[in-house]
Formats: sequence, C-alpha cells, structure tokens
Amino acid sequence: MRAFHVTFEPFSGGCGCGRRGAAVRGADGRTDALRLRAAATAHVACQVTKPNGSTHTRMGIKKLIIFLLVLSLCLEGGSAKEKGTKKGKKKGKQVYCPSQLSSEDLARVPANSTSNILNRLLISYDPRIRPNFKGIPVEDRVNIFINSFGSIQETTMDYRVNIFLRQRWNDPRLKLPQDFKSDSLTVDPKMFKCLWKPDLFFANEKSANFHDVTQENILLFIFRNGDVLISMRLSITLSCPLDLTLFPMDTQRCKMQLESFGYTTDDLQFMWQTGDPVQMDAIALPQFDIRQEDIDYGNCTKYYEGTGYYTCVEVIFTLRRQVGFYMMGVYAPTLLIVVLSWLSFWINPDASAARVPLV
Repeated sequence: MRAFHVTFEPFSGGCGCGRRGAAVRGADGRTDALRLRAAATAHVACQVTKPNGSTHTRMGIKKLIIFLLVLSLCLEGGSAKEKGTKKGKKKGKQVYCPSQLSSEDLARVPANSTSNILNRLLISYDPRIRPNFKGIPVEDRVNIFINSFGSIQETTMDYRVNIFLRQRWNDPRLKLPQDFKSDSLTVDPKMFKCLWKPDLFFANEKSANFHDVTQENILLFIFRNGDVLISMRLSITLSCPLDLTLFPMDTQRCKMQLESFGYTTDDLQFMWQTGDPVQMDAIALPQFDIRQEDIDYGNCTKYYEGTGYYTCVEVIFTLRRQVGFYMMGVYAPTLLIVVLSWLSFWINPDASAARVPLV
C-alpha cells in the first residue's frame, strides 16, 4: 500500500481546511480513490464543525453525509471496475490463430521451424467449417480412461466419475507436409480454439467441470495423415435411474451417453475405438463391485422432431452390490437381536433377575 499524506491549506476562518478542501497527495504525487475518500472525509469534518462555535444546520449535515456516501460508492465502483479489468487482462492472454496474423508477423518465423509448419497448416484454415464439408460425415472415434469411479448415490440417483476423454478424427486440411520429419506434431493446448472440434456432450450429465490445475488438462496431437487426437480430463456427475426392488441383492446398470449437440448424422458420427474403448484400473467401491468385463457398449442415436437424427454412443457399467457388506452390517445384528428376544420364553417366569439383562 502506498503511503499518502493529507495536508490542509490555512484559511482565515481558523479551520484546518483550505477553501478547496484537503489536498491529498502520495509519495508519487498522484491521487487515487482512497486518497480522494480521505480528502472528502476531512472536508466534511471541517465543514461540520467550524471555529467560533458556528455549526451547520441538521439539514446541511444530512446533505453532506449523503454527498460523502455517494462519493464513496462512486469511488469504490470505479476502483472495482479497474481491478476487474486488470484481473481479466492478467487471466486471459489473447492467443491469435495463424489465420489472424499479418504477413509481416508470419515472415519473421524461420522457414524450417515447427512454428512455420503449423502456420502453413492454419494460415487458411477455417475452424467454423467441418472437415469434408458437404461430403462424407466426419468419423469421431471415442476412447475413455476412467481415473476414479465414485459411489452410487441412492438418494439423488447419480454417480460421479473422473475420466480422460479422448477423441480422434481426420481433417484433410491438417496433413503434415512431406518435409516434416516426425509422424506427429504436438500442439500447444492454447491452439485448441483454432481447430474444428466435434461438439460432443454427455446426454445424461447433471454437472461437470474441466480441470485446469496447473495448466489446462488438454493434450493435442496432429498426425501426418491429418488425424487429430485430443485428450482432456473431466469430472462428471451422471444420472443413473436405480431399481431398488431387490435391495440389497440388486444389480444396477448405469449409462454414460456421448451425443452430438448440433451436427446430425449426415455431418458427424461417433463410434467407439476398436478394442477396449473404455479402460480402467482396479476400482474399489464401498458397496458395489465393478469389473472391466462387465462393461457393455451400444449405439444410442436419437431422433428429434424438426431437426433430425443425432449420433450417440453409450457405455453401460454393470454394478453388483456387495451382499457381505449388508450381511455383517444389517442381517447379522438383526438376527442376533431376534434370537436374544426369543430366549426370554425359556426362562422361568419367576426369575426376574435373569430377564432384566435381556431387556
């Protein structure tokens, strides 16, 4: 915090304020909102109580107080706006796509550098247009790795997962040139907005968040044949309607549906990657068992009146409830209580001392 000083100009009336109020200056000779507020406070203090016993009327004091409050609110609003602007500038640094750069900026990049190759790929690239425009639909192969699987919530009928969502599609506009020695190009995640992406969303999602600690959790590759691979880390809460008729010996099937929001099947088609499109390590849940071999896959393409068919794929997790958990926590204690209650029928009715411990 910068130090500042309040100085008062002498005035013949004897008050310590000048005719223009208090002059507030910091060590750097400038004024700011805090200094102006201090000046206004000093000015009001001087005007309210003047020497020789003179005072303002009650109405005059009220007007001065209102003036001070309005001035304070205005100064706080301007200061908050300035801070918000600085924060926004600091948080989001503008990233320009090569198509937005001038010819002079592009000329400064060495001809044999990787940056120049990326500029050549994207100089005339339009991310608003899908690959194979007015041609065959884009095939997006989806792959998921499950980092963690949260417990099922019977009250809200949902579950939470942390996943790596991977998508791979082909964009002929991004084929690497022949003079590029590597088979793939690792691209900074900030360039993600410069490329066309499938508009995938989770149809049965309740809430989700994208991870950005310490950097945005996005991995982006461009391959020689024009394939684009993107991987991102997400935490999602998904709905799962439960059938608790056979509780606690029930088996639940929870879905995760991945659907296109704006592209119909004529423009975009989702499909699971060959092999095991959904992988996970050993996951331990408090009440359920989930295994890799119990995972099923399906197609859930949907039709919406007025817009058409939209591509959709789904994965179904089969969750078997652990009966042993309830045997030890519910059944065994209940059975023991029932057995103890029946023991009272084999005790002599006159033996009251023996009945008391059972109660």
